[in-house]
Amino acid sequence: MPTTVVDRADVVSTDFAKQFKEKIEGKRKQARLPLVLQADFAYLMGLVSGKEKLPEDGAKAQEVLKGLKEAVRMGLLHAARPPAAAAANA
Repeated sequence: MPTTVVDRADVVSTDFAKQFKEKIEGKRKQARLPLVLQADFAYLMGLVSGKEKLPEDGAKAQEVLKGLKEAVRMGLLHAARPPAAAAANA
């Protein structure tokens, strides 16, 4: 195989890797809330809308509500951080 072909493939590969990394990092910066917090929020919205129900067991229901309360607290703390700080901790 000619050296020029190998050199060109190396350049193309390097450019692709660089662009792919930039694209991934750009998407990370766009995501304001971690996926776990998004899922907790979706569950909470389901509870509010009546599509979801708390467990029948009072102790389990209380634990679920404690977890949701903590998720909301963490979400508010996460959202209050500047984007650079949030990206550094992601």
